[in-house]
Amino acid sequence: METSSIVSLLIALIAVLISLATLQENRNMIEESTKPYIVVYARVANFESPRYYIIVKNFGTTGAKITNFKVDFDLSKYSYDDERTPFKHLENSFLAPNQSVICNIDPLKYCRNPHPITFNVTYGTKRKQYNDVYNINIQSEMDNIQTRASTKNKELSIISHTLQDLVEKHL
Repeated sequence: METSSIVSLLIALIAVLISLATLQENRNMIEESTKPYIVVYARVANFESPRYYIIVKNFGTTGAKITNFKVDFDLSKYSYDDERTPFKHLENSFLAPNQSVICNIDPLKYCRNPHPITFNVTYGTKRKQYNDVYNINIQSEMDNIQTRASTKNKELSIISHTLQDLVEKHL
């Protein structure tokens, strides 16, 4: 073989390898931008008095089926209804993009036994499975003080507080 043929062959092989690497990187970028992203987090909403929530939400752009949802603490201890356990039947549920499942936590029960909670969530699409672990400390939300404008002795105070809370959430 001539030297020019070998050089041409090497250049062609390098071009093919670069193309394959670029295609793989593009595939990874598309997957990252379109995958489901299910997150568990705590929030407080203040409608005259604070309300505490644990939220499971799909922040991704693709829906996902939750195949495994484990909690290291018995959430029924924080429930407003002793007969119900929050998120107990979440496995095998489908969450569309931006869909959330919300659980209200009884602050009186929580304050008696404040406890960080670990959630282990496995979810996926037809092609890929994801597993994430979230450590939630509701106390960190309770420690955040939120003040309100005074509307004392007016029946619209709850509406006022609710609107203020909504504005704060969109800042």
